[in-house]
Parts: sequence; C-alpha cells; structure tokens
Amino acid sequence: MRCRTFAWLMAFLLVVSGLAAAQQQYGTITGTVSDEQGGVLPGATVSISSSALIGGTQTVVAGASGAYTFRNLLPGSYDLQFEMSGFSTLRREEIIVSVARVTNVNAELRVGAVAETITVTGESPVVDVRQNITSTNIDADIYEAIPTARNPWTMAGLVPGMITGQLDVGGNRGMQQYSLEVNGSADSQKSFSIDGLKVNWPGGSGGFTMQYYDFGMYEEYNFQTSAMTAESGVAGVYMNMVTKSGGNDLSGTQSAYFANDSMQGENVDETQAALGGNPIINTYDLQGTLGGPIVQDKAWFFGAGRWWRLDQFLPGTEGLGEGGGPTIDDNRITNAMGKATFQVSDRDKMFVMLNKNWKYRYHRDRTPGDFVGIEATSFQKQPAQNFVASWDRLVGTSALLNVRFGRMWGETPYFYQEGIDRDDTRSIPIHDTVTGTFLRSAPNETFNPNHRNQFNASLSYFLDQASAAHDLKLGVSYSTIGYANRVTRIFDTLLEATDGVSDQAILYDTPTVSNDLMSDWSFFIQDA
Repeated sequence: MRCRTFAWLMAFLLVVSGLAAAQQQYGTITGTVSDEQGGVLPGATVSISSSALIGGTQTVVAGASGAYTFRNLLPGSYDLQFEMSGFSTLRREEIIVSVARVTNVNAELRVGAVAETITVTGESPVVDVRQNITSTNIDADIYEAIPTARNPWTMAGLVPGMITGQLDVGGNRGMQQYSLEVNGSADSQKSFSIDGLKVNWPGGSGGFTMQYYDFGMYEEYNFQTSAMTAESGVAGVYMNMVTKSGGNDLSGTQSAYFANDSMQGENVDETQAALGGNPIINTYDLQGTLGGPIVQDKAWFFGAGRWWRLDQFLPGTEGLGEGGGPTIDDNRITNAMGKATFQVSDRDKMFVMLNKNWKYRYHRDRTPGDFVGIEATSFQKQPAQNFVASWDRLVGTSALLNVRFGRMWGETPYFYQEGIDRDDTRSIPIHDTVTGTFLRSAPNETFNPNHRNQFNASLSYFLDQASAAHDLKLGVSYSTIGYANRVTRIFDTLLEATDGVSDQAILYDTPTVSNDLMSDWSFFIQDA
C-alpha cells in the first residue's frame, strides 16, 4: 500500500511541476485564431513550412476554441499561413523555434477577399508565456559568432547563474570536462542528453559524459537550470545537444583553427615565470560538415568530422620531462558523426544517428604528486560511441507518439607508458611526500568498459474544447547502465619517500575487479 501511495504521489508531483514542451529535442508552435472582434474561428486552416521541416508543408485545423498546435519542430525559422473562408489570408514569417520552448503565435484575421494576403515578417515572440522553465538556448548562429572555445562546457559558461569549475582560455580546457553548478546544486546533479536521450557516463559521480563532441554537429544547445521539464529528471544542470539534420539543399561547412606559444601575450616577470605554468605549446582544430537530400522531402543526410590537438606543459614539472624540460600534456581527439532522417509516410518520421569519438591523452597526470615525471603519467586511450534512433507517428488528428532508443558504449582505460617493464622492481612507482614528486611509473593501470542503454516513449494529445485547450502528455523512460573496472599495480606496491629516501611501502592486492549494473524506470503525466 505504501509503495502504491508513493507512486501516485510522485505522479502528482510531476503533473504539477510545470508545463513541458513536446520533446527535449524539439520545440512547439501554438496559438489561437480569432477575428478582429476577438471571436475565435474554429475550422480555420493553419499551415507551416520551413527548410527544417522534412516532408514539406504541414496543415492543421483550429479546434473548437480556435486553438492550434504544431509539435516536434526542429529548431529553426518557420512560416505560418492562416486561412478561413470569408477572411483575408494571413502569413507570419520567420518565426523562430527553439528546443524545449513553446512559441505562442496568435492570429487575427480580417474580413475580406480570400485572394487578399497580409504578410507579417520577423515578429517572432522572444518570451515563452506557456512555460515556467528557466532555460537558455544557444543556436549555431550565436556559438559561431562568439569568440569562445569550441566545446559544450564553454557554452554552459554563457548561461546566467552558471558556475563552471574551469575557465577556458584559448581552448586550453577543451580536452577535459569540468564541473557545472547552478542554484547550489552539486556537480553530480547534472545531466547530458543528445537529441533528448541521456548520455551520462556510468563511472565516477555520474556527472560527466564519456564523449568529447564535434562542435559543428549541433544545431542548438538547450540548458535548463530550474523548473525543468518532466523528461529532464535532474535537480541541477540539464544540457541537451540537438544534432543537425541536413535538408533539401546540399550544403556544408569547413573550418580550421591554429594557435601556438608565439601567439600568446605575456605579462609576467622572470620571478613569476620561474614558478611554472601550463601554457599552450600548439593547438589545431579542423572541422567539416556536409548535409543534403537523399530524396527531396523524403530522406536527408548529415555528416560531420573533427580532428583537434592540444599540447601544453604540466605546471611545475621543469626538469621532469624529456631532455630535462617540463612534462608535456599532449592530446588528440577525432570525431565522426552521421545522421539520416526519413519521412516514412504522411504520419511517420524517423531518424538514426551514430557518433564515434576517439580520445588520446598521451601523458595524463593521475598521481597524488604535485610534480610528475613523464614516465609516471598515464596513456589514456578512450574510444566511445553513441547511437540514437527515434520514431514519430501522428495518431489520428490530435495525438503524437514518440519512441526513441539510444546506446552509449566504450572504454576509459589508463595504461602505463610505453617502455615501463611491469616485471622490473625498478618500475615500482615512488612518491616523495616532501618534494611532491611522483616518479618511475603511473600509480596503476585500469581498464573499465561501460555502457548505457536508454529507452524513452511519450504520447501527446491536444484536446481543444470550446472552454479551453489542453495539451496532455504522458511518458515513460527506462535505462540500464553498466560499469566494470579492473585495476592492476606493479608488484602491488607504491613506495613513499622522504626527501629522496624511501621509508615505507604501501601494499595492495591486485588485480581488483568490480562490475556495477543498474536499471531504473520513471513515468510522468502532465497537462499544459
């Protein structure tokens, strides 16, 4: 009985938690059609068109209260046309739709000849009056125009009230994720999604994602920081990244970025410089996209690729690297992404997307020491993949069914450097607690395959009555995650020294193996 009561209580809380958009990947346009005296016009025809809309123009009929709605709209610019016998036609152009937002567009038709058309351009509402979500949308036009580093965590720093754990200067933090906090939330209380499906890494606190993303593959970033939609399922920061889809016109982009130490200004004296730092040695970022039609209005494709490199020194490691110089932190990441979108029938639309990521961090510092020798760094070789499949079906004239499945899988291993002999006692790592140095080899070697399977389904129903219009929605989510970890150490030993003299040994029992599996499900119902 207690479990049943608790379930109903949670359902009620989700109902009253706030109004929600049609899907985390999409936006919505809704409104009311009326005449000049304010009388509603049931039966008015409303059509929508856009280069972002596969399948061509869509048409709905205003209901008993004059209300209409278009759900599951990809971010972009849309044109609306309102028609009614005995009234002039009204066109509203360049209506901007953003992810997880409801754009309210009301239409007032004038009595007149049917052949007369009135066109209004550029009057897109900037305030979402249908929802109380605190969210920030950053589309491609914005993030390409702002001179910032090219990664999602830098975009998060543009959100009002957001606290980031690092400041990215010239791309020096692009190879590593960092904390995001808002309204006093913990860093572990953040959630990442691609096209509305969660992609949080199962390891650690769960507040990270396993991939590093191609900046050019996204149409828009949506950040929610309070009063989130029911689908978000998080109390902290929610970040959804919506991928591009191609279109009826073949188009693409190409970009190249480069910087090195000669392009950096300095305002430090010799004393400050002697303390060490982590300046960028060089960085490269090459990226390209291509999208277009497979069949006009029936099938689209989009692809993106990125290769980028970042080399910089580890702070305070002068004399510990190759040739007596500082230890280098050199990174390479390659991305490849492909997506296909299909208008299967007048009522069915689907897409599939695959994103692959290869990260190589050749000298990663994972030691408790402040100053790490190059031989004591780890080699991080991290392949990761993410797959998403989504299907939308129009049920009748007023209901929309969405079903989607996603899988993320890969590894986050850390290996000893090449040349480290695991059978040689001289390879046992040593940590000097006085000088803070860590030498000989990395603390351990780990191998940790992991995965996340995510299934979401929702049904939206638009009920238009003479007294009021309701946008009812119910949904369910189910996920399974797995994280395995295997740790080994050279001779199961870590030596500790005091000012160069070994005085104790810490012993371990390896290999240690763990395997964590978890599944969860949730549901919601709401009325907007």
